[in-house]
Amino acid sequence: MKHCPKCNKEKPFEAFYASSTHKSGYASWCKECESERNRLKTQKYRDSRLVKAKQWRDENKDKQAVAIRAWREQNFERKNHVRNYHLGHRMDAVQTHGG
Repeated sequence: MKHCPKCNKEKPFEAFYASSTHKSGYASWCKECESERNRLKTQKYRDSRLVKAKQWRDENKDKQAVAIRAWREQNFERKNHVRNYHLGHRMDAVQTHGG
C-alpha cells in the first residue's frame, strides 16, 4: 500500500504509475490524481497551444506539406481503410434513409 498526498488515501501499488526517479519506484500521486491534474492542465493551456500550433503552421507551410505527404505515403493502407470505412457508413445511411 502507498499513500497519495493529493487525495490523502492509501491505495495499492497498482494505482500508481511506475517511476524510476522515485525511491519507492512509483509516482507520488495515484493514477486518478495524475489523470485529473493532466486533464486540468490540458484545459488551462488549450488556447495558447492552439495559437502556437496555428502560428507554426502558418510559418512552416512547406514543412507541414512535406510531413503530410510523407505520412500519407507511409500510411497508405491505413488512410484507405479509414476512407472506405467512412464511405461505407455514408452509403448505409443513404440506403437506410433514402437519398
